[in-house]
Amino acid sequence: MGNPKVTVLMPVYNGETYLAEAIESILNQTFADFEFLIIDDGSTDTTWDILDNFNDTRITLVKNNQNMGITKTLNKGLQLARGNYVARMDANDICFPERLQRQKAFLDENLNFAMVGSWIEVIDEIGGKIKKINFPIVSYLLRWRLLYTNTFAHSAVMFRKDVVLDVGGYSEKMRYAQDYELWSRISIHWDVANIPE
Repeated sequence: MGNPKVTVLMPVYNGETYLAEAIESILNQTFADFEFLIIDDGSTDTTWDILDNFNDTRITLVKNNQNMGITKTLNKGLQLARGNYVARMDANDICFPERLQRQKAFLDENLNFAMVGSWIEVIDEIGGKIKKINFPIVSYLLRWRLLYTNTFAHSAVMFRKDVVLDVGGYSEKMRYAQDYELWSRISIHWDVANIPE
């Protein structure tokens, strides 16, 4: 069996509350041929026990010896990822079932695009919908808006791994907004988009 085309990359630190639900939403995707790389960033709660209970050959578990922070953990994940595409996921988010299928198809069909996100719904702790966020969808508008604000939800994007590595990955100078800073660098050289769903 060859390398999967898609790696789902999820760093987690003390994420026990919603972790199982987040993982299930990836394992139940309509597109099934992916690597699910989960990196426990030195959690001190029951995160590792929850991870260890999942029995799915697509899951690769990595444990940091100490807490490195999300930026360094993401860069570690990029180096370990076997897929051409990397889909980001966080331990407190839930994916709609067709997410990976739709985003992979978009990148397969649009070779000049480095990254694709989507619209999102913000939910409360019991899954109740609070609001919907409709980000801009076309590349020129996204480039312009990125000058002022982040127009992508980090855990809703899929990107080409080689492009992100070519621009230097996530900046480890950034403690916060490392995703926004990376999208801004990518968008200088490549088209980016959000799927309007």
